[in-house]
Amino acid sequence: MPEPTPTFAEEMLTKVEDLLRKSAGLKVVTWDGKTMQYDDLVAQREKWRREVAQEQGKRNRVLGVDLSGF
Repeated sequence: MPEPTPTFAEEMLTKVEDLLRKSAGLKVVTWDGKTMQYDDLVAQREKWRREVAQEQGKRNRVLGVDLSGF
């Protein structure tokens, strides 16, 4: 049985994590022709992690809402 092809979110997460590994300690990183702050790249990693978790059914699309005050 062949390996399933990775989704776009999984591919992006892999790219971001590879770039973070390669550029540890830097403040500015160039990625796909764009210059980004290292902190922005960390935020991108979190975004893609959430997206992958959502695709795999490990994360709710909507967070719970506390309506106890109503």
